[in-house]
Order: sequence, then C-alpha cells, then structure tokens
Amino acid sequence: MYFKLIALICVLFCLTSVAGASAISIKINAGAESGSSKALVTAYLTKLLEERSHGRIKVAIDEHSRRTVRELIEDLEQNKTQIIIPEIGSLLGEEPRLKIFELPFLFRDRDHLHQILDDHFKEALIMDHLEQKLKVLGIWEKAAKHLQAESALPEPASVADKIYHGRDDQVSTFFFKALSACPPPDQAKNRQLKSWQEVTLPQLVAQRDVSAGRHVTLTYHSFSGCVLLMNKAFWSHLPDDLKIIVNDAVKDATQYSRELAQQIDDKALIQLQKQGTIQISRISRDRRQSWRDNLLELYSKTSLGVEKELIEQVANYHHIN
Repeated sequence: MYFKLIALICVLFCLTSVAGASAISIKINAGAESGSSKALVTAYLTKLLEERSHGRIKVAIDEHSRRTVRELIEDLEQNKTQIIIPEIGSLLGEEPRLKIFELPFLFRDRDHLHQILDDHFKEALIMDHLEQKLKVLGIWEKAAKHLQAESALPEPASVADKIYHGRDDQVSTFFFKALSACPPPDQAKNRQLKSWQEVTLPQLVAQRDVSAGRHVTLTYHSFSGCVLLMNKAFWSHLPDDLKIIVNDAVKDATQYSRELAQQIDDKALIQLQKQGTIQISRISRDRRQSWRDNLLELYSKTSLGVEKELIEQVANYHHIN
C-alpha cells in the first residue's frame, strides 16, 4: 500500500510538472491569402501541432504576408519567427537546386514528384544549401501547370511557329522560348504569330476572357509549391518527443496539401468543362515523352546552376518498395 501511494504521488507530480510547464510558442509566417490552399494547410498543421502536443505547443499565425523572402529568412534566423513557408520560386537565389521543381516535364507525373519528395533526395541532395543554416521540414504541393494556346499542343513541334509568353524570372520561360519561334523584327508581323503560355486550371477558371487561347492541353508538366523552413537552433532545442510530433504533423499536412491540390485541379477542370469556353485535350504517354526528351536534351546543354548529374538522377529516379 505504501509503495502504491508513493507511485501515485510520483505520477501526480509528473503530471503537475507537465501541466505547469510553459508551452512552446511557434510563430508561422505562411505568406498566404485567406482561403488559399496554403492557408488551409497551414491551419491544419496548426491544429495537428497543438492537439498532438496536448497544448505543449502553441501556434500563432503571423499575418504579415507582404514580406520579401530575404526578410522572412532574416526573421527566421533571428528567431522572430520559427517557421516560414515561402514559394519555391522565391527561394531560387537561396537554393539553386530548387530549380529542379520548376523544370517543365522533368517529372514523369505526380507520383514521380511524390517519390522524389518522400525519399532521400529532399534533404540529402536538393536541399543541401538550405540545410546548412535552416531546418527543411518539407515541401507542400500546389496546382499543376498546363499549356494554353489557340489549339492543342500535343508535341514540341506544335509550338515551333508560336511565341511563348511567360515571366522572365520563371525557369520554364527560358526553355519554352527555346522551343518557340523567334519574334520577327517587324512588330506588325509579330502580332500575326500565335502564342502559347503556361497556366494552372484555377487560373483558367478565373480568366474573364480567352484572348490568351481557347485551348488547354493537360500536360501536368510541373507543379507549384512552397517550402517549410524552421529556425535550426529552435529545432535543435526542441525535446525529442516534440520533434517527432512536429515531423509527423508536417508529414500529415503534406499529404493533405497533395490531396487538396488534386481536389482543386479536379474541381477547376469540371468548372471549365461546364463553362465550355475553353477546349480541353490530353496527350498520350508517347507524346508527353516527346516533350520530355526534347527538354531533357536542353537541360543537358544549359548551365542552370544545378548539377547535371542531379537532374539526370531525378529524371531517371524510380522508387523501390
């Protein structure tokens, strides 16, 4: 009886100590608009962290979304913020290897992308530079990208007489322009050339006119996304059990981001079919491979700031169960 009483007192003491300990605060700056997929996944991550830690982690969402990636990283390094979730495209100056996710047709499909993200490439290879100073928690997927024009674009030859329109700061623009017609010196003639561009299905749904093209070819040639980064010193001082909780919560939130990205694409496709203003076509596996072969050849001849061996590894990678 005496020993049972001592044991009960010890248990109560431990519970009181845990309950009395101050919660660990995590501030997240997702840079997300209210209602966006990133905002929804961030809210889900917040819920998981707080529930699974039984209140030992308290999360606050920083609403200052209009900050440059350099400002976000500085806040992270100074521990003013513990997690930031910038877009992949904004991090290319910090981690050139992230260009891999911007290269059109590098991934065979969504499953191939997920294999790369889930296996050892994420930290051991692609994130090597960022991992030297920050803790990379994961990558969240967003919308898939497709090709829009006045007609279907089943193969690279389809764009030889068209001008590509895209932002110069996007990795895909350089390579798509390499496959396209060069604008003639005479701008009047230039206007006679047809154009093509990269687009997501939600963007097409939101378009008020179809001047950019009445046809979308479903290529799923690349996927937008964002990177979860944590202050490295903050991570190292987390108790081991909370590290497990954080990793598991990020893993489940990442899976939710994938499901949500697929749902958003599927919903947008249904909306486009109902609207009837955009024609939709799909390409065969062989024709998609033609796109891929042409672009992989360009990647092998271009200085990207990314090791060509790494691009080859990613392109040829197959998950082994």
